[in-house]
Amino acid sequence: MNRILIVPMALMANGVMRMAQYRTLKMDFWSDPFIEDLPYMGKYVYLYLITSPHTNNLGILDISRKKIAYETGMTVEDVETQIEDLRSKGKLFVDGTSILLINFIKNQTYNSQNMKTHLYMIFPLVESRGFRAALLGK
Repeated sequence: MNRILIVPMALMANGVMRMAQYRTLKMDFWSDPFIEDLPYMGKYVYLYLITSPHTNNLGILDISRKKIAYETGMTVEDVETQIEDLRSKGKLFVDGTSILLINFIKNQTYNSQNMKTHLYMIFPLVESRGFRAALLGK
């Protein structure tokens, strides 16, 4: 499976070394039938959520719709519409301002033991019971 590695994230946070964060995107992303059927704003929001520096390695981000609108140049209303559309199609789980990208981990190249250990370490920090259940496949 061909992948393009994109969006290297900062290695330092408040002077503390943390796990490097990268996002991968399959090279056939744009030819996926789901993506092909999305309107252009839906494609943009979905791509933003996947590559956002606010998205952790579990595929969770806690961000206001206003912040997404600011960072994408879209209106808050357009962001809300696209997030609701992605949620209704089963691509997102939404809990307040938090968003979980369904199947995010499965679509990343997390082959190293260090990364797997990191995922197990940050899982207990997930506060949403719905997110926990979705991540465990329940």
